[in-house]
Amino acid sequence: MPRSGPKSKSLALRFWAKVEITPTCWIWKGAITTNGYGELYLAAKKRPESAHRIAYELMIGPLPEEREIDHLCHNVDTSCAGGHGCPHRRCVNPEHLEPVTRRVNSLRGRLPALNTKRGADQSICKHGHPFSPDNTYTYTNRRGFKQRVCRECARRRDRQHYERTKHGVSNGRSAQIN
Repeated sequence: MPRSGPKSKSLALRFWAKVEITPTCWIWKGAITTNGYGELYLAAKKRPESAHRIAYELMIGPLPEEREIDHLCHNVDTSCAGGHGCPHRRCVNPEHLEPVTRRVNSLRGRLPALNTKRGADQSICKHGHPFSPDNTYTYTNRRGFKQRVCRECARRRDRQHYERTKHGVSNGRSAQIN
């Protein structure tokens, strides 16, 4: 006997039931992540998937390897500051979605990121130390982003950690005495 009810609906029916089509953006009205992106639970994958990714795959096709979705509508709206409250993160209009590399998506964004052109142009760390060749080291983090670290700040942080642990204090708590 075929199933009935919400679980038997096809992905497309479930998806489009949660979309409000406006003259510009198509707004996702379903679940929203803490970062402001729409998401829909996919039982086949046993996890939620980004609504804008589902829209792209339903309307255009599979997302190319090593690509993520950039919201073009966000890039042209200069009044939007970006971040968690950005309404463009909920847009699922396939004409507003473009597959790009993570680097391109970061460079187009408005929030400062370590891998962006703006971050690369930064000449001092947040504590005022210069990002000079002698005071800077770089590494690639586990997400694939290159990061710069101020050596002076790292030394200070290491000294503080050493002093805390030397005196039996770890993470701001006193050591247990048996």
